[in-house]
Amino acid sequence: MNLNSVKLNNINNCVFNFKKLLTLKDSLIWNNCKNNKIKIKSKINKIVLINCSNITLKIGSTISGIEIENCKNIKIKIIENTDPKVLVCLKSNIKIYLQKNQKKKTQFLLEACNIEFIVS
Repeated sequence: MNLNSVKLNNINNCVFNFKKLLTLKDSLIWNNCKNNKIKIKSKINKIVLINCSNITLKIGSTISGIEIENCKNIKIKIIENTDPKVLVCLKSNIKIYLQKNQKKKTQFLLEACNIEFIVS
């Protein structure tokens, strides 16, 4: 069992602000969640969204990146002067808001995704 990995199942209609409480070793896995707002300022290992819908994710930097699988209406806002390293998207619909230099520093692995980049 990985003590630095937290799996959240069926969490709906909530607002989460993790501020800088998480560490480089921490990973968050969200499964079957709806209508949530998640904000993470600290640099963490990984964020995974599986079968989620209507999620707004505001995040700083990650070590391994962000994985999104079978999700709908996901909005990802990258905090300025950070980069998520890798974004893996499988069979999902997402919008990602980022700075011009962040897009160049992030590796995107996309399969059957509808992704919209909003670069400012």
